[in-house]
Amino acid sequence: MVYEQAPLPYKSLEPHYDDRTLDVHYNKHHTAYCTKVNAAFKEVGIDKDLEYVLGHLDEVPEAKRQFVANNGGGAWNHTFFWKCMAPESQRGEMSAPLKAAIDRDFGSFEKFIEEFSNAAATQFGSGWAWLVVDPATKKLSIMKTLNQATPINEGKFKPLLTIDVWEHAYYLHWTSDRPGWIKTFCHHLANWNFVSAEFAKYQ
Repeated sequence: MVYEQAPLPYKSLEPHYDDRTLDVHYNKHHTAYCTKVNAAFKEVGIDKDLEYVLGHLDEVPEAKRQFVANNGGGAWNHTFFWKCMAPESQRGEMSAPLKAAIDRDFGSFEKFIEEFSNAAATQFGSGWAWLVVDPATKKLSIMKTLNQATPINEGKFKPLLTIDVWEHAYYLHWTSDRPGWIKTFCHHLANWNFVSAEFAKYQ
C-alpha cells in the first residue's frame, strides 16, 4: 500500500508562517518521510494503512521497525500537522462541546494554551506537542513525543491538535525563538474548525 502525500490544504499561511518555510517543510522534509516509508513498505511487504501500522509496530519485522516508526511517523505527523493550521480567515471558532471539554479538563482556554505552550517549549530536542483525547473516557490531555513518535503509537489516545517543534518547522523565520513560534501557532494559526471536527468523532 502506497502512502500518498496529501496536498497542502492552503497555498499560503502568510504573514504568520512564511512561504519559504512552508515550501521547505512540505516539499523537502515531509516528502522525504513519505518516500522513505513507502520504500520500507515495499521492501518488507506491508500492505496495510499507515495509521494501522503505526499503532501495531510489533507486526513490523524488527530489522525495519524503527525505520518504519521514524519515517512513517514523520509522514503521518506532518499530514496531520498541516490540517492543524489554517489562514486567519478559515481558522474558525472551537465548537461548544470542545470548549466545554477544555474548560472541564484544563480549567479554561487560557490554562490550556499555557499548558500546551509549556509542553511544546520544554520538549527537549526535536519533537511534537499534542492535544489528545482518550475515546474511552472523553478526557483531554496534553502529551509530548520525541522525534517522529506519535500518540497513535500509544494506542490509547487520538490526536486533536499538534505543533511541530523540530527546528526545520520554524528556524528560517524565528531562528532560535521557539517560544515565538509557539505563540504564533497558538494565537494565529491553530485551526479550531479542524480540531472541533476531530473531537466530534469521539463523542
